[in-house]
Amino acid sequence: MSQILNIGTICCFLFCGLTLFILFDVQWQRENVAGNVRENRMETIGLWQRCQYLSSGNRDCDYFDNLLICVPGYWVAARVFVIFATIAAIVSLAMSTAGLSCVNCIADPNTKTKITRIAAILFAVAALCLGVGVTWFSAVVYRNFSMVGGTGFYGGGLGTMGGMGMNPQCATTASEYFLSRGGVFGRDAWLGWINTIIGIIGAVLMFCGSSGNDEDDMYNDGTMNNNGYNYGKPSAGEYL
Repeated sequence: MSQILNIGTICCFLFCGLTLFILFDVQWQRENVAGNVRENRMETIGLWQRCQYLSSGNRDCDYFDNLLICVPGYWVAARVFVIFATIAAIVSLAMSTAGLSCVNCIADPNTKTKITRIAAILFAVAALCLGVGVTWFSAVVYRNFSMVGGTGFYGGGLGTMGGMGMNPQCATTASEYFLSRGGVFGRDAWLGWINTIIGIIGAVLMFCGSSGNDEDDMYNDGTMNNNGYNYGKPSAGEYL
């Protein structure tokens, strides 16, 4: 069972790395260049910045000015969910590492089992949060792309861009979060879904691997009967 726990911990490490990459990458959404004459330039959008790629290989990026104010609702939700998933995954990785049999910072096997199970549950929550954030963001991208021009809605159903009752300054700022020729899924959407699956599988393996720690420790300590076999030094009565 310890091998299963090791595989779950490796999945957690991989999940942390991919989640950090997704959080700061700039291709959550990319411009749809198919069928357009001007294909020497492509724009991409991440959670924190907007970039422009040229056919020469150069890239020009600008960070968004606002974090919460005048930011589309689904954008804020994606940021919150992915940040929480990153923090939860890092904490889960630290706890699962402490619960490994090769790590001696915790001597009590029962305590190791409890810590590992808590880490597995936290890992599963992190994977679900990442999946919700990526799916929510991608669903709005798909819906906006289906509208004429790809910029029909603002904030994932929170009102139309520049519509009645919207602050004009917010209408101007919100235009930074939409691509002029419509946006399609970027690589981070696909990586996010793949990483969610890795996280769920890793959490299950971590939890299942922690279930056998007590039994393995009893076996190694010699307190288990081991099917009647005893490889230790025989007592004086066993010679008779």
